[in-house]
Amino acid sequence: MWKSCLKLIIPMLIFGSIGIFVRGISLSTVELVFYRVFIASIFFSLLMLLKKKNPFRCGKRALCLAAVSGVIMGINWLLFFQALRCTTVAIGTMTYYLAPVLVLFAAPFVLGEHLSKKQVVTALLAPAGLALIVFSSGEAPLTVYHHGLGLLCGAGSALFYAMLILCNKKLDNIDNMDRTLIQLLAAALVLSPVLLKHHNFSVVKANLPLLLILGIVHTGIACYLYFSGLKETPTHLTAVLSYMDPVSAIFFAAAFLGEPISPVQLAGTAVVLASAYLSGKSQTGAGSPGCGKVDEVN
Repeated sequence: MWKSCLKLIIPMLIFGSIGIFVRGISLSTVELVFYRVFIASIFFSLLMLLKKKNPFRCGKRALCLAAVSGVIMGINWLLFFQALRCTTVAIGTMTYYLAPVLVLFAAPFVLGEHLSKKQVVTALLAPAGLALIVFSSGEAPLTVYHHGLGLLCGAGSALFYAMLILCNKKLDNIDNMDRTLIQLLAAALVLSPVLLKHHNFSVVKANLPLLLILGIVHTGIACYLYFSGLKETPTHLTAVLSYMDPVSAIFFAAAFLGEPISPVQLAGTAVVLASAYLSGKSQTGAGSPGCGKVDEVN
């Protein structure tokens, strides 16, 4: 079980380090999201050519579900970044990371997974810890926000993030590399109208080294590991491990960008880690019933 957990923890840590690289890229948020998905799509397409694989050889149901989840992924990222523009980072982050909680409670109905009261309680510790982290960080007092629109975009991004997780848990009879490429191509297609509005390719050329890292490592490789881990990890543990992304981002920002960490943030981090440990322990002690259920679904 812990091997499958690592497939989620590693991409979450990679996602958490995105802020270090984004700071050095002078592109708008929408452009940034498009180019990281576009570059990742090219990267996986080249891998497919080298392996002489046809990513569309899977069944029609799997192909359609992978494409739909890719569209969902693109919309999810757009809404999340728009939420961060309209409201505080704390509010935007907290609304976005309601998604794992939505997945947790939707799992019995959508995936047929049984959750014990102990699993639910230990999983809910994670968003409580995240609340301690984000609401203890300061916001610029002179910043003008549009909280109504920000909350709406944040809630929408949480909904699409939850749908993305559930869609990938329902995907079966498809190779993980095939699935990743199809999803990235679908996301790039949804985001492609960006090019109709923005044509400053000289800026893209100047930022190409960082964009390549974001596209290949933070999007392509990270998504491949993430989607693979989703299929193998029980839903309640998936919900908890998702919080490794914002928690690690705090420490990456402190280590590489000099942003301070408060005692309250450290306490919140401890709560999230405790939630992950207790969730994993309860899963192991229960003889991994969730894993078996996931395998049946997938």
